[in-house]
Amino acid sequence: DFFANEEVALNICFYIKVNEKVCSRVGASYSHFFNSALSNIDQVYKKYHWLIMQQIERFGTGAISQIAVKRYRGVKRDILLLLTTFVKGTDDAHAFVQNYSKLLVMALENYCNEAEEVREAEVLEFLATSIEVLKSDVVEVISELMQHILTAVLPMITKNFSSYPEHRTGFFSLVRAMVKNCFDVFFKIPAETFKTIIDCVVWAIKHELVSLFEIGLDTLISILE
Repeated sequence: DFFANEEVALNICFYIKVNEKVCSRVGASYSHFFNSALSNIDQVYKKYHWLIMQQIERFGTGAISQIAVKRYRGVKRDILLLLTTFVKGTDDAHAFVQNYSKLLVMALENYCNEAEEVREAEVLEFLATSIEVLKSDVVEVISELMQHILTAVLPMITKNFSSYPEHRTGFFSLVRAMVKNCFDVFFKIPAETFKTIIDCVVWAIKHELVSLFEIGLDTLISILE
């Protein structure tokens, strides 16, 4: 009931936004504050995930237009932005994976368990940024999550060339990040899953949006190299 209060959600958003600004300035040193004050941030994220799902269960997808649900989603987005900034500032990839990989898993698990309409594209940005920064250190984590990523995203973007544009861009950027920064992940996933990844690259190249087919071409060049 405490977290469901709209005023509380607004205050949490403000607090998280302030933290994101501080994190972007101090870089790796922010981890000391994060560990002491925000080590349970994943529980707050899960709480708002649950509140959103509860509203959808009661009112259907029409609940998305409710002010309360918009504010709940705002908390989740701000947390994802903070986590993305946090990983950008790390100076020890191995230690980050060891201490905070649960945040990657948490974000993706919640993404997969939500209705398509309330999934946050920022999850894909968080994963892509994590791969760009952590590179080979995150191979094991991503190889375990790969099938879940495909299962969640592909049904959203393969129906046509226009639905869920932010998720579409986020997904293709995620694939490019994997190819460029931790190609070893493709030797740790089933052959069928790798084939699906290649199909996705081809799908991106065929896309009518310039930004997406450029991502697809860039990814293909990296694969060939």
